[in-house]
Amino acid sequence: MTGWLILFSAFIYGFIGLAPVGMINGTVLARSVAISTRNGIKFAFGAMLMHALQIFIAIAFIDYFVGGSPINKVLNWLAVVVFSLLSVYYFKRRNKHPGAQGDKAVGNPVIKGVMISSVNFLAIPYWALFSIWVENRSTLESVLDYWMWIIPGGFAGAFLILCLYALVAGKFNYRMDLIQKRINLGLSILFFVLAIATAWKTL
Repeated sequence: MTGWLILFSAFIYGFIGLAPVGMINGTVLARSVAISTRNGIKFAFGAMLMHALQIFIAIAFIDYFVGGSPINKVLNWLAVVVFSLLSVYYFKRRNKHPGAQGDKAVGNPVIKGVMISSVNFLAIPYWALFSIWVENRSTLESVLDYWMWIIPGGFAGAFLILCLYALVAGKFNYRMDLIQKRINLGLSILFFVLAIATAWKTL
């Protein structure tokens, strides 16, 4: 994989990672409806600043503990298990009501975004899986190269989906149930395919 392909892959991975309604994008929805779209976008920007740091940590972790060692194959099989569990998780959530999650309180939205995103503990293992996937296919040599391509791509993809949530919050709030069902089903299929592909490559 070239640097540009890694950047694009990170963009897509970041986009789909925050597509299902959860703590962060639920708060973006709530703030955009209760306060303003601008406030929701500011919150999203703060959340993504912390998200970028979490991507940084995930890449550093994988580079330090894997780096071509025998544990790489073990982590690949772990990725298969996690992708499979994510597939089942999103399949079961396809009929869940997304609701209006999140904190609607006023305050500095950027700081609020950083604080809320800091307790999103799934971000680091989520991006660690991506780092493993990339390292098995990339010719990049330095961890600095991975940071340079993955972090901007992941930041941009995740920030874009949050901005879309903020922009459509008021107009399509009544259709969120249908949208969420289709997103969860699509993600279930996607993670199932990733699990199969990773297992096939590891064998």
